[in-house]
Formats: sequence, structure tokens, C-alpha cells
Amino acid sequence: MSEGGATSETTGGTKNSEKPKYKSKVSGLYAKAKQRILNKLGKRTLLTRYPKADGMNKRIRNIDRSKNKIVALSEKQKSCLEGFFEASSTLRQLFIALWKTEGYPQAWSETTGSFGVQLDDEQVKSINLFEKDYAEFENKQTFAFQTFLAHLEDFTRRPLTNETSDETLLLYQLRRAKKDYKRKRTRYSDAIINLRTCSAPPSSATYQHFEENVELAKYALQQSAEKFCGEAWKYQQLVRQEMFERIKHYFTCYKTWTSALQSSVEEFSPWMDSSLFDFNSFERSRENEDYEKMMGASSAIVSHENKQDSSSEEESLDSGNESDVKDT
Repeated sequence: MSEGGATSETTGGTKNSEKPKYKSKVSGLYAKAKQRILNKLGKRTLLTRYPKADGMNKRIRNIDRSKNKIVALSEKQKSCLEGFFEASSTLRQLFIALWKTEGYPQAWSETTGSFGVQLDDEQVKSINLFEKDYAEFENKQTFAFQTFLAHLEDFTRRPLTNETSDETLLLYQLRRAKKDYKRKRTRYSDAIINLRTCSAPPSSATYQHFEENVELAKYALQQSAEKFCGEAWKYQQLVRQEMFERIKHYFTCYKTWTSALQSSVEEFSPWMDSSLFDFNSFERSRENEDYEKMMGASSAIVSHENKQDSSSEEESLDSGNESDVKDT
């Protein structure tokens, strides 16, 4: 009885361990689909994990992300500097215009019927010299900004490397190697899934065929992974070499730009300490002459307005008297 029971358990265990073919097929399809979805999401499982190739791929992705960030930040800095330069230049010109129209001594002119600037020959000469230096200052500021903006525009096209034909070829070979590696990785995971979901016994030809496929797929994956890592390493070497040049180029351009701005400011700034921008010395040189002229002009304007008012009142009275006569 005991032998019969043992035989019965063994037979039952064998039947339970053998899966129906349709269940094995469905299970295999589900497992393969799951692996493909996880691969699309960038998640690795025991079937698709290859640390060396995954590490290389991560470094390549970091390079690509860094390039995209450099492009975005270069465009942002360029846009901000364009707005900053335009606002700064407009503000400076507004200050100079106000200084010329409202800061100079003015007096009323009976000829033109308006207030006008009253300057002596020495002041006119100084102001003409100032305007010449100011125009040169603006030109240097503009040139410095435009030069640096051109460099930023270059970084939007060549963010981290020189974008040469050699790099284009390396990228093409790298993408092709990566595509082959992903295809071999999928083939290997499919072979493992086929073996695991095989309903045939291990001694069967079908099971042994699946085992051979696993070994072949594993070898092909290893070869493809080494090829991908080799291409990735060559590309990284090129990026590392040219990255140093690009980083140095950016900071060199930045230094040249700021130095040019500082130099033009230092050349122009002495004018701010001159008598042209000293209100007290300007007024002392005029000895309140302009204020007296303005007061006199104001009195003349008031008396003229009073005469106009009185004449208009007389006209209105005359017209009123005429209307009364007509009514009578």
C-alpha cells in the first residue's frame, strides 16, 4: 500500500509539474510583454540587467541631458542679456536726455516764445566733447554685448563639443551598437522565458533546444554589450577632450565681455566727476543769472496775460452794450 501510495504521489507530482501547452504559451507571452514594457520604462530585471552596459548607457544619457541643459540655459542667458542691454541702454539715454534738457540753465526767449538753454562757449565745447565720449562708450558697450551674445548663440549649436564630422560618425556607430545591444538583450530575455515556461521535461529535445538558445543568446548579448561599451567609451573620450575646450572657451568669453564692459565704464566715468555733473559749480558759474532771467520772463508773461485778459473783458463789455442797444 505504501508502495502504491508512493507511486501514486510520484505520478501526481509529475502531472502537476507538467504545465499544459496553452498555459505555458500564455505565460510566456505575458512575461515577454512585461519585459518589453519594463525596458521601455528604463527598468531592468534579472533577465535584462547588464551592469557594465547599463552604466555606460547611463553616462551617455547624462551627456545628452547636459547638452540639452546647456542649450536651454544659453538661450535663457542670451534672452535675459538682450533685455538687460536694451533696458540699460535706454535708461542711460533717458538720463542723458533729461540732463541736457532739464539740467542746463534755461531762460525765456521772446523771439522763439519758449525756454532755451543758455550756455557759454566753454560749456558748449565741454558738452560736445562729452557727447563724443558718451557715443564711444555706448559703442563699446554694444560691441561687448553683441560679441558675448554671439558666443552664447554658438553654445546653443555646439553646447559641449565642436560637433565635428568625427563626432557625427562616432554617434552613428554608438547608436547602431546600442540598437543591436537592445535587440540581443530582448532575444536573451525571450530565450530565458521560453526555457522557464517550457512544458516539456528537461530530457526532451525541445527543452534542450531552448537551453541551447539561451547559451547562444547569452554569448551574443555579451559580444554586443562589449561592442556597445567600446563605442560608448570612444564617444566619451571625444566628449571629455572637447568639453575642456568648450568650458574654457565659455569662461574666456565671459571674462573678455566683463573686462570690456569694465574698461569702457572706467574710461567714461571721469565725466561723472567733472563740473558738468556738479550742480553747485554749474550754478556758481552762472551766478544766478538764469534764475533772474526766468523771473523776469515770468513777469513779462504774467503782464502779457493780464493785458490779454483786460482786453478780452473790454471786448465782452462792448459786445454787451451793443446787444442792449439793439434790444432797445
